[in-house]
Amino acid sequence: MPESENNSHEVENLIAAIIIILIGVCGLYGNGYAFVKFYSSQKGASFQKFCISHSVSNIGVLCFMICFTAPMIYTQNTDISHSLLGKIIGQIAVLLWDVGVYSHLFVSFNRLLVIRFPFSGALLLSDKVTSCMVLTVWIMGTIHALPYFYCEINPSYDSQCFLWFTPKHFTWEFGSTPCGEIVATWGDLYTGEN
Repeated sequence: MPESENNSHEVENLIAAIIIILIGVCGLYGNGYAFVKFYSSQKGASFQKFCISHSVSNIGVLCFMICFTAPMIYTQNTDISHSLLGKIIGQIAVLLWDVGVYSHLFVSFNRLLVIRFPFSGALLLSDKVTSCMVLTVWIMGTIHALPYFYCEINPSYDSQCFLWFTPKHFTWEFGSTPCGEIVATWGDLYTGEN
């Protein structure tokens, strides 16, 4: 590759990394602010608990984007992103992403109940029911992400399910294994997670 083309890729990678960091920091500020506001306000509202849960998952995903993805794009280092550490980061990131998606679903359900049943909706969404629903969101996200943790149990490469970051393409990719293909198709494509 000619030197000028190589320099142009380095500049593009730097710009991409800076954009991810800037957007990530703005997202961290917004989610952190929402978390503090909802957490410090009057306790008990079901919408508040869902927003706190959603902010926590968003903050986790944004931290991975700022601290892992952006540096990988800039350095184009696949040694780290394709290592066991990179796979574990991918596993935790997909867990937090799934929790965020399920939080959206439950917030929508919460709003539907409150709008459709303005008087009885508040009774249906008691503190105990809401806490169970938030716990359900995290359990569903964990169940959805469990196959990605299979590589820790069975070290055989052919059976591993993982998600790793590929800096060259700026994308998270599933492992090209039979398990990775099943998870990509059934766990991601058919459920509409991405």
